[in-house]
Amino acid sequence: MSVDQAQQTIVQDQAKGNSAGDDVVFIARQPIFDRVPKVFGYELLFRSSADNAYHGGDGSIASCETISRAMNVIGLGMVTGGKKMFVNFPKKLLLEEVYAVLPRDLAVVELLEATAVDDDVITVCRKLKADGYTLALDDVVDPIAIRPLLQYADILKVDFLALSREQRPHMIAEFRGFTGQLLAEKVESREDFDQAVQLGCEYVQGYFFAKPEVMSGRGVAAFEPVYLNFLRALNQPELDYDALEELIKRDVSLTYKLLRYLNSAAVGLRHKITSIKQALALMGEKQLRKWGSLVALTSLNRNKPAELILMCLVRAHFCENIAKAEDLADEQLDLFLIGLLSAIDAVLDTPMEQVLSQMAVISDVSAVLLNYPTAHKELVQIYTLAQACERGAWSTVTQLATGLRLTQSEIAAMYYEAITWADQILTI
Repeated sequence: MSVDQAQQTIVQDQAKGNSAGDDVVFIARQPIFDRVPKVFGYELLFRSSADNAYHGGDGSIASCETISRAMNVIGLGMVTGGKKMFVNFPKKLLLEEVYAVLPRDLAVVELLEATAVDDDVITVCRKLKADGYTLALDDVVDPIAIRPLLQYADILKVDFLALSREQRPHMIAEFRGFTGQLLAEKVESREDFDQAVQLGCEYVQGYFFAKPEVMSGRGVAAFEPVYLNFLRALNQPELDYDALEELIKRDVSLTYKLLRYLNSAAVGLRHKITSIKQALALMGEKQLRKWGSLVALTSLNRNKPAELILMCLVRAHFCENIAKAEDLADEQLDLFLIGLLSAIDAVLDTPMEQVLSQMAVISDVSAVLLNYPTAHKELVQIYTLAQACERGAWSTVTQLATGLRLTQSEIAAMYYEAITWADQILTI
């Protein structure tokens, strides 16, 4: 995944008529039922608008967009409700092991029917199975073509629409020795469903039950230069974690997506993170490269960040610098995040409590942003100090500085330095 590919994505998005300021994104999901019938999972599908249709394009980009939107914008909990998620993987994404960004207990890697089965594909399928992922083979109509993969597949999706009622029993009979489950897809009538159950299919999917449902979410506008530099840094032979941390801290959307990912079942971190660099290291190099490349390639646009984003950056840098000056090493990241996320509810047009519930944010940060009476007083003091500097309320600054080792003039100088820092970032 290169910078050239990212720039190509931008051009393609513009060609589709995407407006520069439109941060609403869409995906669709179609339920997959068991025999009861009860929902077993959902197939996730790319949508470029509220129009419930796929209008073609690069399949790899569409799949990347679908994964990124489900994880980083709408949220896997909202999309799947804890049930299985079937995601289409063209050969390119399969070989790049992009599936590794998804939680293995939820993800079903769906190998497209057009994929030519060669040694590379077989090797990756063997590996994803060993890693604990579920493999489904899509639109099965040719038993011979998929035979090398049968020992690794968990689910075969038999295309009922492509087969006549008379052909279906013969097709199912080809898989008598298959130890996984059969899924009848494109089931369009009660007769199709009854036949699927009679033939031993464990799962069914199709318009007889439900058409795909379009879901939407509002993302945080990405700042293109930061994402491009982030993508470059990820593609270096040796990762520079200090440089990656600095880039992430420069962009609200990138920080937001990292926190949501850390909060997902794909990572499941259980301990307090004291720095973004630590979080990146805990993810592991391979996981970081995959997640970061996916996010960068699906987030790039030509938006200029709004004044709201500038305000968040100023607050974040100022709060972090106050922490450094006061020797609050353990609270530096907390204060940076308090400032950076202080207007995330306005950016996303979503209640703060709902936003924070979907992110890997510790209780101290949440308590300050939600104005809880139990919030850490020192964190509240510094955050309130940033807001007072923002308003030019210097008498309030003097009161809030009580107990700090900084004078009012030093605080003012640090605030204006934060403004300079944020302006420099936005004019790269």
